[in-house]
Amino acid sequence: MLTELKKSVAIEQGRVVKTIGDELMATLPSADRAMLAACDMQNRVLAMLPRNGVKLAIRIGFHFGPVIEDEADSTAMR
Repeated sequence: MLTELKKSVAIEQGRVVKTIGDELMATLPSADRAMLAACDMQNRVLAMLPRNGVKLAIRIGFHFGPVIEDEADSTAMR
C-alpha cells in the first residue's frame, strides 16, 4: 500500500521523508498540494480490494509551517 501512497506524493511534487512500518512522512510544496495528495491517497485506498475480507482505510494528518529536518530523517531515505 505504501507504494501507492508514495505515487500520490510524487504526483503533487512532494518528497517522502521516511517510512516507519506502515507510516509515511512526506513534505509537499504547499498546503493545497498536500490536500490534493491526501485526496488522491484516499481514492487509491478506496479502489483497493479488501484483504482477508477487511476493507483497508487510512488516516492522514497535516502540519503546516517550516520543516526542521533531522539528520536521521535525511539519511533514512538514502
